[in-house]
Amino acid sequence: VLFNKQTAYTQKDINDTLKNIDRFLVDVDGTPRRVKSDGLDHARAIPRLKTGFEQYTEEYERIFHQWHADELAEDKLPELAWTEVKTLKTPELAPSNWPGEVKRSVPKLLAVIFAYFTISKSGASYKRLTTEVLEVGDYDTSGEHAGEEVTGDLVLIKPHSIQIVTLLHLLGFDCEEEALKSRLMQVRTGEGKSIILGGLAVLCGLLGLRVRCICYSAFLSQRDYSLFEDLFNAFGVSD
Repeated sequence: VLFNKQTAYTQKDINDTLKNIDRFLVDVDGTPRRVKSDGLDHARAIPRLKTGFEQYTEEYERIFHQWHADELAEDKLPELAWTEVKTLKTPELAPSNWPGEVKRSVPKLLAVIFAYFTISKSGASYKRLTTEVLEVGDYDTSGEHAGEEVTGDLVLIKPHSIQIVTLLHLLGFDCEEEALKSRLMQVRTGEGKSIILGGLAVLCGLLGLRVRCICYSAFLSQRDYSLFEDLFNAFGVSD
């Protein structure tokens, strides 16, 4: 599967992603009210989200390249996350107690989680395509991209900017308050809600929170749980 061919339309530059963000306040009766894009809160949040994304990307790339150079084993990645968690000095973390040091750790923790996700799901294919000269299998043989050369980057399963920005906002990275507010995020079809949900579940589990994921479809719940089950086990957050 050429993951980055299938998801090409969601692979937006971070600046394009941030330009397309709309913010709403939801009244007690459920009525949404659009927040002006030139408002003070919005103006402060956008640069913070960009900074968080850049921090995430730098750490993700560092980890991935260390793994590719055989300097970091896949099974050692969860230890990186737990080491970061142990540096936090907040023993009773809760949505009502979400200090700045926790927010600042979010990009790094997401980078470790998704580096492991990428490597465990597509690392073998990536190494095969980047280290071997293939006689068979180095060209797409079906679909609209038939005949095109398959490069390593096309098989990597990794989150895009939309997904990371969504997680940063959900986890309060762009806010000054030391508490998590209730948030309702609208993510368009095909923009990767499954990866958002799985990554969020792992991170919250690492921070000691009990996670409950609820979906209208038992099939979708089982499908997405199966996608991340090995991560839950590897990071020690499975029940």
